[in-house]
Amino acid sequence: MVTWTRETATRFFQKAGFGPAAGDVDRAMAEGAEATIQRLLNDDRLPTTELDARLANYHFDFTTVDGMNYDLFVSLQRWWYLRMLYSPRQLEEKLTLFWHMHFATSYEKVDLAPLLYAQNNIFRRLGRGLFGDLLLEVSKDPAMLIWLDNDTNVREHPNENFAREVMELFTLGIGHYSQRDVTEAARAFTGWTYNPDTYAFYFDAASHDDGAKTVLGTAGRLGGADVVALLAARSETAEFLTSKLARFFIGLPPSQALIATLRNAYLSSAGSIRMMLDALFHSDDFLLSLTAPRQVKTPTELMIGALRALDVQTDAALIPDYGYLAGQAVYLPPNVAGWKGGLRWINTGSYLVRMNFANDVASSRSGDADAPLPWDPARFFTGATIRSAEDLVDTTADRLGVPRPANAPRQALLSFVASATAAPFRWSVETADRAGRGLVHLLLASPAAQLQ
Repeated sequence: MVTWTRETATRFFQKAGFGPAAGDVDRAMAEGAEATIQRLLNDDRLPTTELDARLANYHFDFTTVDGMNYDLFVSLQRWWYLRMLYSPRQLEEKLTLFWHMHFATSYEKVDLAPLLYAQNNIFRRLGRGLFGDLLLEVSKDPAMLIWLDNDTNVREHPNENFAREVMELFTLGIGHYSQRDVTEAARAFTGWTYNPDTYAFYFDAASHDDGAKTVLGTAGRLGGADVVALLAARSETAEFLTSKLARFFIGLPPSQALIATLRNAYLSSAGSIRMMLDALFHSDDFLLSLTAPRQVKTPTELMIGALRALDVQTDAALIPDYGYLAGQAVYLPPNVAGWKGGLRWINTGSYLVRMNFANDVASSRSGDADAPLPWDPARFFTGATIRSAEDLVDTTADRLGVPRPANAPRQALLSFVASATAAPFRWSVETADRAGRGLVHLLLASPAAQLQ
């Protein structure tokens, strides 16, 4: 068992959620590792009264489908970013992001924000239940039907797009099915469409091919639900899905031992995602990943984590722009395979966006009408004992969830503090505002802050 420290607890919140808010690490240290892990594993049972009230203030309404409306789409992005920022159910929102990246569906083709809203809530509602249940709901989801063309899949002219992608990207992975399996599965999904008036799933029996089919060695008059059940029960699906889940939370390819453990957890629990997560969060691979940051943060993780650490109070109006420029605009994956991630998140353009985001956040002052993401240094440093520039650097790093800098980077930060304050060092509101804001900017823009 890895030693439970403030640093490992911080990294746990970054990986299992979007980073700690004020007080989270203190509580984790008081409760211990196991209680903290169990609290996040079961955070779907926590009340969301404050979050619901906050969201109600913005009068979001995604219940009516009235054609393409880009402003409504941006509101949908804001709605989800606000949930990531302020929800007490941090694992729930992190899992919702995982499933969005897994079942990557884009507004560019779907065009209707309410359908993506409904799909997003499927991920939230079923995201740690049984994978077979989730897969069935997503397969019947109107946004997915439009995205992968199954709404035009009829007996006379079967469309194989969804049948292929559900095997290649959502369940089995490449090399574990044949073209014949795709052709036969496409026949099974014929007639799965949606009502154009209500945008609810609709099974058109007249368009369904009810003949005999053979998919992955199973023969019969198979329908779409039969194929979904077959896919969810396969050991190949267990390995493909658990490996992807482990990479998402760890940031590195899982060991063969972990793959075996998670595959067994999946198969012995009928595909329980909660059971897989329990096994994952107690694994050596995951716990060791808490000891040293090596996983590149997605743009979403970087932004939301920084805003949570700083206790920024925002309507999230500008976050969609930052996400788009940094390479991850939610509901706009680049293709059906989703974002590749890893080191691909970092290039000369995207890193500049990350540095500009750090500057914009650090310089935003509460009460300034032009401040995009206001925060209060006095509140951020509340309760800290700061008697020296060294204390200020360490406290700022700790509260941002960034490893304490050492060697040359540390000396550069200390030199900055010296240039921003009068000698001898004295902690004050002015020091918090001048030196504190500068340190937040420099630390959030640093290479260390891009990792978790």
